[in-house]
Amino acid sequence: MEALAGRHDEARTKLRAYAADLDVLVFDAIWMPALVAFVEVCRIVDAPECARSIYERLVPYAQTLCVVSLNLSEMGPVSRSLGVLASLMGDYSRAELHFADALATSERIGAPPHVARTSADYARMLLSRGGAGDHERAHALLTQARSIAERIGQGGVLADVNGLAEQPAEP
Repeated sequence: MEALAGRHDEARTKLRAYAADLDVLVFDAIWMPALVAFVEVCRIVDAPECARSIYERLVPYAQTLCVVSLNLSEMGPVSRSLGVLASLMGDYSRAELHFADALATSERIGAPPHVARTSADYARMLLSRGGAGDHERAHALLTQARSIAERIGQGGVLADVNGLAEQPAEP
């Protein structure tokens, strides 16, 4: 809640405390959603110091969807969360593989919200990496994410896309 409310320092402090002892989380129906929520906090507050411990616990589930409840919600491909964490750790080649898998899964299951979120996160990684062709690929992903987000009303994704689109190209 703190991260979404813009209280990043408070969110980062809580995240660090939780990430320091993830073994206290009981492996039950809310284990994976809790870890995926931690990933979102890592992304929002830019907390690479917390990424590795969460990544190590989620990576065995890379090929799954994070389901909160069969009749309520799912949080999309775990591979997107792994891409976010790998990006935060500076492991861009691994992040790229995770994001490509998450996009393919999201498209295969017909989940536009996950395509949009993954495209925005993938673009963020490409802009951070700044390799040959990365800016162009990021722009294409941002265009895709913007189109979906506008069509289905994903305000958070749209805000991220607009912020990322304002970043200057790497020289």
